[in-house]
Amino acid sequence: MTSLTKKNAKYTWSPNCEEAFQSLKRSLTTAPLLAQPDVTKPFDVYCDASGNGLGCVLMQEGRVVAYASHQLRKHEANYPTHDLELAAVVHALKIWRHYLLGNTCHIYTDHKSLKYILTQPELNMRQRRWLELIKDYDLEIHYHPGKANDMELRKRILDEAHMSMFTMHPGSNKMYQDLKQKFWWTRMKREIATYVSECDVCQRIKADHLKPVGMLQPLEVPTWKWENIHMDFIVGLPPTQKGYQKSLEMAPFEALYGDVEHPLNWSEPGERVTFGPDLVSQAEEQVKLIHGNLKRAQSRQKSYSDKRRRPLVFELDDHVYLRVSPMKGVHRFGVKGKLAPRYVGPFKITEQCGPVAYRLELPPHLAAVHDVFHVSQLKKCLRVPEEAVDTSQIQIEPDLTYEERPIKILDQKQRATRRKAINFYKVQWSNHSEEEATWEQEEYLQTKYLAPSPEPLTASSPPPLASSGSSLRPLLRSLPRLHAATPAVLALHSTASA
Repeated sequence: MTSLTKKNAKYTWSPNCEEAFQSLKRSLTTAPLLAQPDVTKPFDVYCDASGNGLGCVLMQEGRVVAYASHQLRKHEANYPTHDLELAAVVHALKIWRHYLLGNTCHIYTDHKSLKYILTQPELNMRQRRWLELIKDYDLEIHYHPGKANDMELRKRILDEAHMSMFTMHPGSNKMYQDLKQKFWWTRMKREIATYVSECDVCQRIKADHLKPVGMLQPLEVPTWKWENIHMDFIVGLPPTQKGYQKSLEMAPFEALYGDVEHPLNWSEPGERVTFGPDLVSQAEEQVKLIHGNLKRAQSRQKSYSDKRRRPLVFELDDHVYLRVSPMKGVHRFGVKGKLAPRYVGPFKITEQCGPVAYRLELPPHLAAVHDVFHVSQLKKCLRVPEEAVDTSQIQIEPDLTYEERPIKILDQKQRATRRKAINFYKVQWSNHSEEEATWEQEEYLQTKYLAPSPEPLTASSPPPLASSGSSLRPLLRSLPRLHAATPAVLALHSTASA
């Protein structure tokens, strides 16, 4: 944006200018609080230079006091590296003269030769002039290796290698093999593995190649009849056409419950027999034998099942992803097939309902869904994303898709062609922030979204489909240069049409 303020410069607000302006606003609103300087204590100055400008940071006791920067002029861009690094130091001394003059200060630079600038015998005229200025200050120059400031550079390299349009979220091994050809740093492979495992897109989209979670939980063997009652609902079985099944040679009821007793028993009544202690003890031994066999069978089946499973335990207040397959009407989120997200969330765990069941804090629009889930339907969220999609605002269609709607117009520009001028509008879409706004043509918005309506448009109600006679030009002429305060355009459109 600095080039727009030059003399005789043509004012052209390009997408790069808009991106720089939004980045500047974010930096100003999210910058840390500056410390109040104390002139009785020494200062620390960090300086650096690049091919585009100079940067300086004034600090005291580990807290930032002030920032400073300077864009290089045309003749300054031709300076050698040594003079550029020295120019950054001189710029800091000039701009913070009221703080540094008369006080002790420590200068930190990543150019090692500046450490010996005061003792060099041969200097050019520019360096001699700057050296006269440096001698007025009580300072000490320290060498600060540039690799000590590579944390932000590492983050940028990892983002570019993982989330750019040319990489498409590779795995940790593939990403490491690509980066190790040009980059290296300590614990590089471990950082790449951690970065990939914490990626929100990878956690929700990619399939798991591990053993299924959740150990088998067998039912307790009862000691008395009707002590435990369990119920299981099985649906989708084919109905039988006849009561008698040839494969069983009996009716399914007889196979399940035994022979049906006739209401009239025509058998001869037998003699009354009194059970003795031998028969009771024999029955008790049989019951113990059956009880032990059931326990051994359960233990054997559990060992077989647990060989192919792995345990997974969550803590309270942990965030987990929920597998979307059992959630009718909520899964897929506008994408069908292989690209559909396998998990939604993350959601917060509020209670542990058993060894392998947890209660989740679901949003209000999922109140009809039972909030207790088996551990096999959950996946731990390693890092909670800063901005999660609010699923409550997504209008799910009958085919399990959703359509994005424009909710706000942020800016306007015009592009001239040989025959006509085309109007473009920067539109913020539903379920997206202002930083994700896109430029759309007037004809596209007019045809698909805008139409006359007596009801004003709000952020919660999407605009109706357009008619052939609707127009955007009368509406947007009445809007200011920045339309950030405009919640919608339909109400203004109906007013302009009237």
